[in-house]
Amino acid sequence: MNPAVNFAPEALALLERYTWPGNIRELENAVVRAAALGDGTIRVQDLPERVRNYRPEPATVIVNKTEPEKRAGDPQEWPSLAEVEGRYVARVLEHTRGNKQAAARLLGVDRKTLESDD
Repeated sequence: MNPAVNFAPEALALLERYTWPGNIRELENAVVRAAALGDGTIRVQDLPERVRNYRPEPATVIVNKTEPEKRAGDPQEWPSLAEVEGRYVARVLEHTRGNKQAAARLLGVDRKTLESDD
């Protein structure tokens, strides 16, 4: 049975603001690690650096009105799933300082999956 964990209001606000590109798995890893570091209350300093330092990107402002308006929601401007996945894997590898075993664990994949990307 796992002991109950509390969240400091500031830590909870950061968790809610972060975009969680790794979805629920990334959130789960962050909370489990923060709980392991803490004393029963998760505080800002217990959260991963990427969560603590996250700043949402400001909305795009169109300066040149002679060009057709581009909206952030335009599907043609969206990256492909492969591109997003590749960027995410690269960020995880950067976080683990190139340790593929640790990165594979964070990503929830077999290490061999990362070897095929070499």
